[in-house]
Amino acid sequence: AYTVSKDLQLTKYDVTNFNERPRKMKFTRGGSKYIPETKLASENISEGHYDEILTVAASPDGKYIVTGGRDRKLIIWSTESLAPIKVIPTKDRHGEVLSLAFRKNSDQLYVACADFKIRTYSINQFSQLETLYGHHDIVIDISALAMERCVTVGARDRTAMLWKIPDETRLAFRGGDDSNKMLKKWMRDNAVEKEDGTMEYPDESKAPTFVSEGSIDVVSMIDDSHFVTGSDNGNLCLWATSKKKPIHIERVAHGCMPAPTSDNISGETDTELREQQLQGDKLAHPYMITAVHAIPYSNI
Repeated sequence: AYTVSKDLQLTKYDVTNFNERPRKMKFTRGGSKYIPETKLASENISEGHYDEILTVAASPDGKYIVTGGRDRKLIIWSTESLAPIKVIPTKDRHGEVLSLAFRKNSDQLYVACADFKIRTYSINQFSQLETLYGHHDIVIDISALAMERCVTVGARDRTAMLWKIPDETRLAFRGGDDSNKMLKKWMRDNAVEKEDGTMEYPDESKAPTFVSEGSIDVVSMIDDSHFVTGSDNGNLCLWATSKKKPIHIERVAHGCMPAPTSDNISGETDTELREQQLQGDKLAHPYMITAVHAIPYSNI
């Protein structure tokens, strides 16, 4: 097993014995000594990370570990010695590497970046293959399985995209729950038709609290035609590639944070003044979905 930490350390553990604690085998650490002397993005090839490591992935053949982070480069390491083999800069001043995914049983690596791009690499050749465009915000997470395709999510553009790389095509899936639209739909679904043919709508105050979706932050492929996403409003969505909208949504999947009280937001001794500063914000906000993983080719 391989881990990365905020102190710029890549660590290799032996986890073969489940009856014992993981045993640390090797580690390597970055630091300020790896800051390049020039500001040219193409010269960002120092053999270590000098800023936060955000993601790590192991190649399917077990030969390489790849790390990426805020210093806008990929570093390919040997799994045996944790020695750097190749450094590949993204060559963009906004090209922070946010997520990595290997295509199963191949050397193809898919990279999600903060410059709105997806980059594909051949790790055995240590070279970039192509760059994919389409998102309108940072590409915050990426997932891939055996076919030559990947799924990405674009944070605040509230979309997931399926990239069919050989065909050079993509499918866009629109998220973005709107609280006003969901309230109107709830009112229509719970309306009762009266004898004179008019509709009697329920009291709006009895409606559940709906929270708009601000960003889609995580994604995991289940199989080659289904994937799941998680959002900042607690939505856990199941998608099929044959439909543009989720086929199922589990809203507020992790519950809500406790509603704030006036004591939490103000140090004023006057109770009335504290309530004014609260500005009526007594809603319980959902916990964000910050990580998701599906066991490939299963229903879990």
